[in-house]
Amino acid sequence: MKKRKKLKYKKQTPKVGMAWYRPEQWDRLRQISGDVNELEETYEEWLSIATQKIAELQPQGMEIEKVEIDINELQTYCNIKGMSVNAKSS
Repeated sequence: MKKRKKLKYKKQTPKVGMAWYRPEQWDRLRQISGDVNELEETYEEWLSIATQKIAELQPQGMEIEKVEIDINELQTYCNIKGMSVNAKSS
């Protein structure tokens, strides 16, 4: 009987995609958002919270990928799909 080779599994780092907004589009996002009350008032407030969240997740072994969101493209996509622009859609 042949000996089986032990398979070595490479531990993969969990990846997390995080919506990343442009400062010049923040007001537009707030205008079209269906859950505007859930959004920070300013881009700077949002950026501070997002940066803090990244700092919390990275030490846990997660790789964060910032996914730049173009608000106009997001709105077009949501319109085509019949969706509201909100936290779930971005």
